[in-house]
Amino acid sequence: AFTGVKLDLEGVVTGDGVTATADGAAASKDAGDQAFTATAVELSGADKDNYFLAPDRVSGSVTVSKRGLTATSAQVANKTYDKTTNATLVGIEFDGLADGESLVPGDDYTASASFESADVGEGKKVNVTSIALVTDGPVAKNYFYRGPSQLTTPANITQAEATIELTVDNSSPAYGETVTFTATQSLA
Repeated sequence: AFTGVKLDLEGVVTGDGVTATADGAAASKDAGDQAFTATAVELSGADKDNYFLAPDRVSGSVTVSKRGLTATSAQVANKTYDKTTNATLVGIEFDGLADGESLVPGDDYTASASFESADVGEGKKVNVTSIALVTDGPVAKNYFYRGPSQLTTPANITQAEATIELTVDNSSPAYGETVTFTATQSLA
């Protein structure tokens, strides 16, 4: 909804002091050029009483501008050690969203995340980079991204469970013979 939109009047006698504002709404809340529908009109000025303007006689358009967003924090999933620095982004918090709106990863924005090292540890630094809004995203289409280009957040890499498989080298040892095993270690 809009209030106090200044109107350009036609048909006013030259020299008369009259101006008009309107309250109304755009055809859509989405950013871009929208038809404007007036719900109320207010005339002002010394000669306002000589004129009448009904809301249904007001026509025009309004340009709804995209709103700027700033990424403030990111959340990354903890993982089990796998020799890689790959990280799974859970979500990003944005400042500047309109009330009741939220952005969905993949649909409205994209980003990359990676641990600084692949080693096991708690509170390890994760870099979230390449943050971008999806131009035609369901909600993101009404916003532009201000930055930053990178966020950091902590996450954990826990130890992988190792298993050992034992195989008997001589499958049928006799009583008193030495039994030898071959051990193969693998990560679960």
